[in-house]
Amino acid sequence: MATHLLLVLCNSKPGLDEEFVHWYQGEHLPWTVQTLPGVTSGQQYSRAPIEASLPPYKYLAIYQVDDSRLEETIARFAANRVERAAEAAAGRTSMLTISPAMDTSDSIVGFFAPLGETVHDSPSAS
Repeated sequence: MATHLLLVLCNSKPGLDEEFVHWYQGEHLPWTVQTLPGVTSGQQYSRAPIEASLPPYKYLAIYQVDDSRLEETIARFAANRVERAAEAAAGRTSMLTISPAMDTSDSIVGFFAPLGETVHDSPSAS
């Protein structure tokens, strides 16, 4: 069965990489996998230090989402955003806090569906 992906592209605030990565890996990834229905796994990546590959985002997180629960996952994700904004507006701390080390001004979050089958490297004939 194909798996949908939830991708997050983001940056930390200047000078706060270590704090951001510690929070993301220690709190945010586990919280997301345990709380969003249908999310079966998640992993954070850091941009490779290759000069030819310098996208504007330093960090990428990839979450796998069970196809059979995609609509439920998207609905809970959207509700979490609304709840977090309401808590912030009321001056209360949300159940899911966003680290002050995260630059939230230009993050990209999106759900993606697979196109076609996964292509794997075939063993070479000896």
